[in-house]
Amino acid sequence: MLRDAVGVGEYTDLQLKKLKRLVESMKTPLYPGCKEKWSKLLGSLKLLQLKATHHWTDHSFRALCELLCDILRKGDEVPKTTYEAKQNICPLGLEVEKVHACKNDCILFRGDDYADLTECLVCGTPRYKQRKDGSGMVFPCTCSPDTVACNQHRCTPGAVAQGDRKTDNCLWHLIDSAQWRIIDFKYGSFAQEPRNLRFALSTDGMNPFGQMSTSYSVWHVILSIYNLPPWVCTKRKYMMMSMLILGPRQPGNDIDVYLRPLVDDLKKLWSEGIEVYDGYK
Repeated sequence: MLRDAVGVGEYTDLQLKKLKRLVESMKTPLYPGCKEKWSKLLGSLKLLQLKATHHWTDHSFRALCELLCDILRKGDEVPKTTYEAKQNICPLGLEVEKVHACKNDCILFRGDDYADLTECLVCGTPRYKQRKDGSGMVFPCTCSPDTVACNQHRCTPGAVAQGDRKTDNCLWHLIDSAQWRIIDFKYGSFAQEPRNLRFALSTDGMNPFGQMSTSYSVWHVILSIYNLPPWVCTKRKYMMMSMLILGPRQPGNDIDVYLRPLVDDLKKLWSEGIEVYDGYK
């Protein structure tokens, strides 16, 4: 985590201040006289891992932290709440990109050609609405924000020989399907690299206000990793919400317009790839 944060290189003043706080948390002992490895950062991380593994509520997590503070010596750095623990381990947060869209689902206002436009090139609809008070304040019509060993051994050609997959002529996993073998045949170099991921994309709409009469919808776009075994790949911890499509109505058949940023990222992964830390090796 620290390697990734430091490797960015360019930060605003606020982000740099948060990064320094992250490094300080790594060097700060969890409590006076504790073992060298137990830092404020590691302590917060391990507590949050326990919270996620055992499905503790925020209330029970706070009660545990308060008990630990009473047990340990004065001057301890144990987090008091879930929010404080999360601030210790991820103060920089994940980057979210908000993209304006034409309210008629024609285009996204992004990229060098469309980012600075004030109206849609297709239907001519203004990008912004004026406030009723006549001020220059504007707002967008629609916005759209973004077990390694097991992963490597599941889908490689040697997986059957190692006994990682069942071969009883039943469809236990998508890897047993004809479509999977077609991809392996057409893109042999992709199939031979065990670190290459195969994503499943799924999406569905919901009304966040719980009232069907409310004119608003949210479509979340989920990516899940199909390299993993079937009892793992649909677990919540391995599902990534990559997009939120927000608007007064559902995108319908024009959802491909909103998926363009995600498609661009997937094409970059396919053609160029991204260097990441290999946690298995």
